Amino acid sequence: MTIPAGETITLCFELDINPADLDRLVDIWQRYVSHVEATEPGALVYTWSVSENQQSVFILEHYRNARAVIEHGPNIAEFSAEMAPYRTVKKLTVLGNPSSKLLEVLQSRYPTEHFTPIKGFSRGGN
Repeated sequence: MTIPAGETITLCFELDINPADLDRLVDIWQRYVSHVEATEPGALVYTWSVSENQQSVFILEHYRNARAVIEHGPNIAEFSAEMAPYRTVKKLTVLGNPSSKLLEVLQSRYPTEHFTPIKGFSRGGN
């Protein structure tokens, strides 16, 4: 399926964690990611990576469009609440052209920086 350029939204979260909580967080993340994969067809990429010192996590989320981002929030509320005591959101980077309303919601929740696309391409496939 071809997705028109300019509709996709990418969210990049940087989290701080305590290495002592990593095993607990991995358990939550495994359930969390499986849930998103099974219930959110608009989530195109959803990956979590941990730093070598196990003190930072990078989350890459790529969505079909702004609607998919909006639907994601309520869908993962339970997991977010479960994970909240074990992480601090250091930064959210938003790539794409979200609506001003969506950007406002994200900025009200996280330290956010938004980058507007200038030029580029995306190839489909795995």
